[in-house]
Amino acid sequence: MYKVIVFSLLLTPSSSSIAQPVITRNHLMFPGDEFFVAGTGLVPHHGNGGANVNWDFSSVQQNSMATNTVENSDDTEYASDFPDENIAFLDQTPGSPFYQYELITENVWEEHGYVVPENSVVTFDNPRTYLQFPFTYDDQWQDAFSYEIEYQTDPPFITFGAGIIDVRVDGYGTLVLPQSTFDEVLRVRIIAETTDTTVLGAGLYERNYFHDTTFIWFSPLYHGPLCTHVNSITMRTTTVIAGDTLHFPETLEYHGFSFDPLAESSSSVYDELSVGIHALNVSPNPIEEAMHVEFTSDHVQEMVFLLQDLNGHVLYTVPITALHGENNIDIILPEIPSGTYVAVLQSVHGTDLKKLIRINGR
Repeated sequence: MYKVIVFSLLLTPSSSSIAQPVITRNHLMFPGDEFFVAGTGLVPHHGNGGANVNWDFSSVQQNSMATNTVENSDDTEYASDFPDENIAFLDQTPGSPFYQYELITENVWEEHGYVVPENSVVTFDNPRTYLQFPFTYDDQWQDAFSYEIEYQTDPPFITFGAGIIDVRVDGYGTLVLPQSTFDEVLRVRIIAETTDTTVLGAGLYERNYFHDTTFIWFSPLYHGPLCTHVNSITMRTTTVIAGDTLHFPETLEYHGFSFDPLAESSSSVYDELSVGIHALNVSPNPIEEAMHVEFTSDHVQEMVFLLQDLNGHVLYTVPITALHGENNIDIILPEIPSGTYVAVLQSVHGTDLKKLIRINGR
């Protein structure tokens, strides 16, 4: 039932060896931000923990893509079900949107609930503490949690569950993804053990035990999650009769790996000063035919605007002479299909600043 969403964090500068990060709430994403998740077919080994580790996932290949957005929880359609939360994460995977409701403060990140539209609503009566701030390498903590799941069926039925989460910041070092290499990366290991019971009526029920191990990698060089490795084991320990079907005890396993294919060590939202460009904005978004590009430049410089697909293929280029101060440019797009693309503003120094745009219409 769990989806874990984690965000990249600003780490400390490096010296002769990989520095140990210190994480605060200010390093997490805020409403209005976006990040991207590419699924893979083959799941690599998650690698070892420890100091100055090299995690090499350069050979993984994506076979799916989803856009995730961060919103104020009060601005979402399920806000009334989660009055004490302040952040909502929206997974916009086509055909299966998913809302995750959180309370994030200067001291703690708590998971409070989930919504799968037209399927189920999950509420934590005892929230799960996901992160404690600040933290650094080798910190660890545990927390107990409990929840209920109301399935939107006719008639509805409810699952009750409880468990323990164990979190440890178990490694730091270098992460290699297919498109870029990141230094000073921090890895967090999350182990959750959960037991739940679903009452099916007429004295029938189903009981499940879950053991989930999740690894998350963070970098200062991209404002979004870099990659996630999940190993989930579900053991159904109770025989259930549902309709005419007899379900015996069984064990199910899931292994998954995902990464952000737009993350590049040269395109950090924290590194805009290196190209002298600030406040890049592309509107409208979604776009149909024409776009308006706004940005501020620290000096006069030659630049190139590029439109790329999610595989990095350049579809369109426009040379730009950036003026000192505010710049406003109107661009007519070529004829391209509907989908998700990347707007890139590239300086003569070869450093990119990227922002996702979505094209509708043609």
